[in-house]
Amino acid sequence: IEVTFDIDANGILNVSAKDLGTGKEQKITITASSGLSEEQIKQMVNDAKEHAEEDKKQRDQIDTKNSAESLIYQTERQLKENGDKIPENIKTPIIDGIEKLKKAVEDNDTERMKEIMKEIEGNMHAFAQELYKNVNPQGGGAAGGGFDPNQFAEQMKNQAGAAGASGAGAPADDDVIDVESK
Repeated sequence: IEVTFDIDANGILNVSAKDLGTGKEQKITITASSGLSEEQIKQMVNDAKEHAEEDKKQRDQIDTKNSAESLIYQTERQLKENGDKIPENIKTPIIDGIEKLKKAVEDNDTERMKEIMKEIEGNMHAFAQELYKNVNPQGGGAAGGGFDPNQFAEQMKNQAGAAGASGAGAPADDDVIDVESK
């Protein structure tokens, strides 16, 4: 049996069922018993236009609050996981910022949330710099302790060698790095 449903622009539902074995077909049309009049539709459209600015402001408040809560979670997680590797003079402004941001979220103060989030993000840049400086104290082969392609290639060789030792992957002395993507 093949069943098809079709809803048109007026909200009318057409349902048809066809028995593929016998070829018999049945159809039914379902209409709303109480549709909206043209005047009601126009009134709803006008109401939506009148409240568009309010809706935009409310959406901004909700988006800002969601971003703030996400930033609080992520920042607290970073502090929990890596806080012991960072000096107090870098952690303290971040912790203070989180507390201020929690208060702004509680007060639903959108503008204050935006200000504090920028402040925390700036402080988190210092946190990240310190964290990666501690991970690679020699500064690596790249300027500013950033990405070093030679070091990356060496790490990939070591991983390939470890995989080769277990019977999979390429030999450790091979300069080719195989990558699969989907």
